[in-house]
Amino acid sequence: MNDLTDILLLLILGAAVVGTIVSVVLRDRIGIKKGVNSKERYRVLEILKEVIPTGEKYVPIYAYQEIRHKRPCEYYALGITDEKLYIVPLQITKKEISYKSGFVITRDSIGKIACGKPGGSMQFVWLYDKNQNEIIRFVAEENNTKISRTFPVNITQKEEYHAFLTKLEEWKNNISAQKVGL
Repeated sequence: MNDLTDILLLLILGAAVVGTIVSVVLRDRIGIKKGVNSKERYRVLEILKEVIPTGEKYVPIYAYQEIRHKRPCEYYALGITDEKLYIVPLQITKKEISYKSGFVITRDSIGKIACGKPGGSMQFVWLYDKNQNEIIRFVAEENNTKISRTFPVNITQKEEYHAFLTKLEEWKNNISAQKVGL
């Protein structure tokens, strides 16, 4: 009888684990689908239109900075051009996304960009000035889903994400060429 109880307990535990995994995967898939046309995505795009001068062509993206032992994260609306990176800190509450005044980093003021090659669905980015002091770091993701208070938005930005990484790679190549003196 003891063996039967152990087997039953293992089956129940196994079913609970499988149920949890299925629930998390479904929640993520639903968040990705919602994020394509979410009000959060459109609000980030609106904010960038309010901040970036009219007529300037840019690639918009939502990003965040997760700081250890600090909750919530810091959130950003970013717009990158050939020469400038507009950084707009966001304030996200349950009901709205607002912003503080942003700032601009010019490509010529960057001494180093640390990040991987474009590709994948997540990219960690560090920007340093000419003296190797960190200016900002952030995480950009193709799919941002509401999974907790720390990650409070559904924003899917596949095209923008890849265009942003391509533009960032152009910046890296330009900085490398300047160092070599080309």
